[in-house]
Amino acid sequence: MFLDDTRFPLVFAREEGQSPASILVELEALLNRQAPFVLITDHSPDDHDTETAEERREKALFFKRTRDRFRKYCRAMIVIEGKKPTSAAVRLAAATASKALGFSVLFETDERRAAARGVLVLLEFACRIIGSSRASMTCRKGLGYAVGLADPDQEKRVNFPQIQGFGQVDDVPRPVFSLITETTFVGETQPHHHDKAQLMCVIGGVLTMQAAGGLWTVPPHCAMWIPSGVSHAGRVAGHIKILNLYIDADLAAALDPDCGILFVQPFLRELILRLDCATPAAAMGREREARLIAVLLDELATATLEPIHLPMPTDRRLQRLTRAMIEHPDQRFTIDEWGARVGASNRTLSRLFQQETGMSFLRWRQQLHIGLALRRLGEGQSVTNIACDLGYDSVSAFISMFKRMLGTTPARYFEDVATGLAEGNARRTLARGAAVGHDAAEAGAAPNIILLKKRPV
Repeated sequence: MFLDDTRFPLVFAREEGQSPASILVELEALLNRQAPFVLITDHSPDDHDTETAEERREKALFFKRTRDRFRKYCRAMIVIEGKKPTSAAVRLAAATASKALGFSVLFETDERRAAARGVLVLLEFACRIIGSSRASMTCRKGLGYAVGLADPDQEKRVNFPQIQGFGQVDDVPRPVFSLITETTFVGETQPHHHDKAQLMCVIGGVLTMQAAGGLWTVPPHCAMWIPSGVSHAGRVAGHIKILNLYIDADLAAALDPDCGILFVQPFLRELILRLDCATPAAAMGREREARLIAVLLDELATATLEPIHLPMPTDRRLQRLTRAMIEHPDQRFTIDEWGARVGASNRTLSRLFQQETGMSFLRWRQQLHIGLALRRLGEGQSVTNIACDLGYDSVSAFISMFKRMLGTTPARYFEDVATGLAEGNARRTLARGAAVGHDAAEAGAAPNIILLKKRPV
């Protein structure tokens, strides 16, 4: 085995039959570079059974001696499984070892996916360190991806949608219109608001929004509803394509005044596309536009919201705790163990969680895992990898939690939501006497569906 660093900071451990001693020398040289990196290997942990006792002892001494430097510079180790999946026992052992070493051990099916995930790990690390949107990804010909800081004078941010002839979306003299935004970006937008209500439909990529005192993960084929005047900011890690719909405040007054996530049905998506601002209003005709808007608003009023909202606390101790849980979702500390870390008792934390988020500690952690799982499912990651990365003891335990929260399994979630079959307990109905997918007689027994419809006063 030797280290291929031609695509640094992605470092590949290649199988070439070299002695274990030589790879330790190369690892030492890698650490001496004093720069963050991701180690990618196709040497499965299952292969360690072929090592001699002397080789294992030498490795153990090496990692003990270099542990602090590994924690500082190695952001993750990604194992390429190939056609032979890694056993559950080895995955659990890897998760335990990663906590001791201070970096994540992840699993991917091929080198391309491993490299892409390595880039995201490094970019997320860069964004965390600088605390802003100054992290950029550049592609050097022949050298793969590199992570660095953008020129402060040319700070890279997501460009807000530009409408020809108008400075802001509120200036467009149309009651309802849509436009598409597409960009490759890692970072955050500035918090902003506008008078028009907005529906952000994610066509490709994954978007995380901060609005109304919480975090919202928007997977592909879903959309975030942002009522008029609500301040919001987005976070993107990679390529993103968004179909934006803007609605005058007067028309949006009949819709829900709170933010939410909904699955975008094909018919709704086509309606939004028909209202493209690039199509002149005169060419469409006022009567035709009015009919399309009426159907669109009717579709929005009966759309179901997905329970992906993650309310964020304001208490300083809870902020420390929740921030740590978001950055390290695989940590399975109890509320007593978290209390010892943030300086609060079990009773205090339990009371604060319920008071500030409306959820218990365990429910909040499950809600966090649901959002992260949906984001990764939308990226095409396997259920096994997701369960392991979120710290579950078994895949079945993760699937059980997911089904209890959303009413269907991870593998079937997007299909079931598209056909209206998912009925998770986290949903409820806000409309009087009606529920999507149920007869009126069944509505009272189905308090698990949220309608994007304004609450009755």
